[in-house]
Amino acid sequence: MSVSCDECVGTQVHRAGWRKARKPHTCCACGERIPAGHRYYYTFQISEGDAETWQHCARCKALLEHLWSVLPDDEIPDPELNCGHTYEEMHGEPPPPEIAELAFV
Repeated sequence: MSVSCDECVGTQVHRAGWRKARKPHTCCACGERIPAGHRYYYTFQISEGDAETWQHCARCKALLEHLWSVLPDDEIPDPELNCGHTYEEMHGEPPPPEIAELAFV
């Protein structure tokens, strides 16, 4: 669910925001299809000269927002929500009910 900021280098370009899909996309975290006409969260970033983009469905964006709020300052959420740890392993307690309801299996 997170990446150590020791691995992070300054970002040269960062653009992000909600968009309405003109064509189908796939959420980079859960792999579910984002149909044309639906809203999704788009992120574009250039760091160390490498360009990356992420498209998140609303559910995965809500999970990311929660993780941003609970992770230590020296960690950031993995954009693909795939760090190999459970919420309880990382935080020592189960996720709040509203976050557990968003989780996918």
